[in-house]
Amino acid sequence: MDSSYLVAGLLEKLSNADSDIRFMAMTDIGSELSKDSFSMTEHVERKVTAAVLKALDDKNGEVQNLAVKTLVPLVRKAREVQVREIVDHLCNLLGQDRDDMKDIASIGAKSVVLELSPASAVGRAMVKRMLPTLVSLLQRNDVAQLDVIDILSECLSRFGKMLADPGEAALSAQIQAELLALLEHSRPAIRKRTTAAIGNLVVHVPDTSFDEL
Repeated sequence: MDSSYLVAGLLEKLSNADSDIRFMAMTDIGSELSKDSFSMTEHVERKVTAAVLKALDDKNGEVQNLAVKTLVPLVRKAREVQVREIVDHLCNLLGQDRDDMKDIASIGAKSVVLELSPASAVGRAMVKRMLPTLVSLLQRNDVAQLDVIDILSECLSRFGKMLADPGEAALSAQIQAELLALLEHSRPAIRKRTTAAIGNLVVHVPDTSFDEL
């Protein structure tokens, strides 16, 4: 059943000055998205995606947190182009200066990676899209490296098999190099998380790389 009309009304409420109304609207949107019978036109889907992503930066923390949770059913329902927009937006937020947005983006990115299916071409394409950004963020000291390592580790655990493709040798080597460098980090927590990520990588890297690890 096309629920576009109902959702359109909820989207208007997300712009309301009252945070309670925004919260209830996001709650209802998440509830609708979670229904098996729910469907929407591509036009409305674009609006929903834009509204949920905007709400990640809502001035009310409860609305922010609810928007993060809404990403999961949205990714489940959305077309590839909208999932790509979500992934790109989260990757961009991970590199921002604001700590609160890094935290929101980290939770969102982890949730999206867990929701995407390794058996899906869309899932593999989205994770492949994320990996170069995650690797580049590992090189920066101003980002939440623990969270980035965790997201990368989850990607490797669930989607690492695609790195066995000869065409992904360069990306695999880059990931390997950045993780090995982090083993020398001064923070024990980062070294510990890095070791776990390397464990997820080892399963998939070419045999010629084992000696280096």
